[in-house]
Amino acid sequence: MAYYGGIEGGTTGSRMVILRADGKQVGKSEGPHTNYWHLGMSEAARRIVLLVKDALQNADLPVDTPLKSLGLALSGINTELNSMQMIEAVRRINPNVAERIHACNDAVGTLVTATDENAIVLIAGTGSICKLIRKDLSFVRIGGLGYLLGDEGSAFWIAHQAIMSYIKTTEGLYYAQYGTQRITEAIYKHFGIKHYHELLSHFNENIDKTFIAQLCKYLAEAARDGDAFCKQLFIDAGVHLGRHVSAAVRHADKEGLMAPEGIEVVCCGSVFKSWDLLETGFRSGLKPQHCGDCQQGRINLRLLHITAAVGAAILAAKLECGISIPRPDQVTDFLCEISLTGYDSQRDP
Repeated sequence: MAYYGGIEGGTTGSRMVILRADGKQVGKSEGPHTNYWHLGMSEAARRIVLLVKDALQNADLPVDTPLKSLGLALSGINTELNSMQMIEAVRRINPNVAERIHACNDAVGTLVTATDENAIVLIAGTGSICKLIRKDLSFVRIGGLGYLLGDEGSAFWIAHQAIMSYIKTTEGLYYAQYGTQRITEAIYKHFGIKHYHELLSHFNENIDKTFIAQLCKYLAEAARDGDAFCKQLFIDAGVHLGRHVSAAVRHADKEGLMAPEGIEVVCCGSVFKSWDLLETGFRSGLKPQHCGDCQQGRINLRLLHITAAVGAAILAAKLECGISIPRPDQVTDFLCEISLTGYDSQRDP
C-alpha cells in the first residue's frame, strides 16, 4: 500500500501526518520547529527525518518504509532555490525517505488544507505572515520577514511590545497610560525573574522566540480579567493583522479575485485563540484608510482547526504523483464576516 506524508513546520513546533490515498490518516508525529533560518539546513532536515521516523512508528510501519510522496510546508521556505536546498538536505540524511518530495511555505500548506479556491492565508503564531494565494498556488506575500523586520501581530510581537513598554515605563522614559501591575506580574512570573535586568539573558544571541512568545498566555489572562494595558496590546496586534489582510485584499481586488460573496481568509496560529481580544483592533485595521485600499466586498474569516500537514500531504501527492487525496470535511470554524465598506451590518445594524 502507498503512503503519503505531510509536515507542517512552524516556528513554534512541527507536525506530521501519514495518509492513505483514500484520505485516512494512519500515522502522526510532533516535534520541535524546523525553520532553517534559525537552525541551518542540516539541523532542519535532521528534524524532518526524525518526524518521518516517529510517524511511521506511530502508524505501526517499519521505520525504513519509503513514502510515496512527502510534502514539506515549512516556515522559511519562500523560493524555488531554498525549496530545492531543503529537499536535497533531507535526501542527504535519508535518500529513501520518500520517492518524491515537495517543499513549500507553511502558508501554502494551510491553504490547501482548507480550500482549492483563491484565498488569503493569515498566520499568527510565534511569528506572522499573510499571503494572497491564487488557485495556481502563486502568491503575493505580506510580512513574514522575521522578528527584526516584521512579524507584527504575532505572539512574539505582543510579548516584545509588553516587555518594551514595561521597561520604558519603569525607567521613566514615558508615563504609562495604564497601570502596569498585571503586566509586571506576568513578565516576572513567565521569566522567573526578580529584576527586569535579568531579561537580558533571554534576549541574547541564543534568543528563544518561542519561549518569549509564550508570555502571551499570561497577557491574555490579564486582558480577560480587564487589565487595560494588556487589552490594548491585543487590540494593537489586531490592527496590524487587519492591515496585513487589507494589503492582501488590495492585490486581490486589482486582480479581480474578489468574488461576489467575498474572499476567504484562512486563519491559523495560536494568537487566534485570543480572537475575542483581537477582533476590535482587526476590524479597525481592515477599514479602508487611503485611496488604494479596497472599499467594497466582504471577507469571510475561518479558523483552521486541523494541522496544515494534511494540506502538505495532499499537495505533494497531487503535484508529484498525480494522486488526488480527498480533503477532510469541515476543517475550519467560522470566525466572522466583515464588510469592507464604511457600513458593516455585523456591527452597525
